[in-house]
Amino acid sequence: MIPFVFFNNKFDSLFEENGYPILLSAYKAENKHSKLPRLMHMHDDKAEMVFIRAGKGTHIIGTDTYATKKGDILIFNSGITHDECMHTDTAMSIYYCAFTNLKFKNMPTNHLVPPLCRPVIESGKYFNEVETLIRMMYNQALPRDEFSEELANYLLRSLIVLIAKLSANDQELLLPEENMLGQRVKDYIDKHYMEDLTLAGISEVVGANQYYLSHIFKRFMKYSPMQYLMRRRIGEAQSLLLNSKHSITDIAIKVGYNNPNYFHKLFMRIVGMPPMRYRKLYFIKTDIPPTEEQ
Repeated sequence: MIPFVFFNNKFDSLFEENGYPILLSAYKAENKHSKLPRLMHMHDDKAEMVFIRAGKGTHIIGTDTYATKKGDILIFNSGITHDECMHTDTAMSIYYCAFTNLKFKNMPTNHLVPPLCRPVIESGKYFNEVETLIRMMYNQALPRDEFSEELANYLLRSLIVLIAKLSANDQELLLPEENMLGQRVKDYIDKHYMEDLTLAGISEVVGANQYYLSHIFKRFMKYSPMQYLMRRRIGEAQSLLLNSKHSITDIAIKVGYNNPNYFHKLFMRIVGMPPMRYRKLYFIKTDIPPTEEQ
């Protein structure tokens, strides 16, 4: 006998009215893409999600470092800096998506997990369900017929509700950092990274000895202030390469490097390839944003 399951349809939706998420982009990354570091960056107008299908890595989300592994779901709320790096001794395979207009009740816009809650969620026994939903959503980007975008967005909504369910069972609160100096320096660099910043100048702004400041910040973020500034700039450059049509020279200037040659060498050293090659790697040939340097 096959049992029937009935639903009373009296659930209270997680979403505010007209607060359903809108899918912006999605991709599947295997070895050659996932081995590239994705440096410190943030988005004020969207949230992002990464599902690790295989492999392991290290992710900095906000001010905390996480050892990530197969089955983990990484949530990057809007306005939160994050930095991604795969372990060199293992191949990583991920699905990624970005979305906007997410409005959960009693939550900031484009926040999938509450502030101060752990942004890395284990899929556990729901691994297959999460992978299936995100794979189906990604596959809808390929046919591009009249139904694909609507179907992809409904799948995104289902995926987000499932992740909210998993998150409700994993509400580990992250204690606010007692070191307010480290947070003040981070906030200042995040706001002014495109300017000509120096350690002496930052120290003067926050009113602290630069050597003490550097020591405290490195303990706070695992990087010195100048290392964090460099990763922040290169991370924003990566975002502009993938999401804009600006030339390499314009991008260099926008992130704070007035010498394009220096920017090119720095990007090559940190990311492992020139900026234009990095841009081309993520687009089929006809989809590469046109720039004055092509």
